[in-house]
Amino acid sequence: MSRIPLAVNDSAWLYTETHRTPMQVGMLATFRVPEDQPTFVADLVARWREHRSFAPPFNYLFKRLPVPGWAELADEEIDLDYHLRHSALPSPGSQRELGVLVSRLHSAKMDRRYPLWSATSSRVCATTPTAPTRAPGASRST
Repeated sequence: MSRIPLAVNDSAWLYTETHRTPMQVGMLATFRVPEDQPTFVADLVARWREHRSFAPPFNYLFKRLPVPGWAELADEEIDLDYHLRHSALPSPGSQRELGVLVSRLHSAKMDRRYPLWSATSSRVCATTPTAPTRAPGASRST
């Protein structure tokens, strides 16, 4: 297991994080499921789970001692059951329920026993035109 030195910007994120102020960066992207593929989300998650090759930084594990840095893990050491998650919102699923889910996902510190990433897919059972197109408060880049 090789060690990679901790960059200054990485240490700033890691050492300012507390249980009250998680410092991870998150994203919410919404998509429409193709009408002719009702199992699209489940199929996508299954394909992600088949992928067993991880490039940096997705195979980096934070190690505090003896000197803070990243330990590079082998592909077979990555626990996909931890990193890839799927949740479904109850029908009809509204912007409020989606907001509650996103808030819950982003309110906890990342578990430093694992590489510091996770991906959660969610099937929102909404057919209303009020489904969000981007996270509230997010700006569009041009």
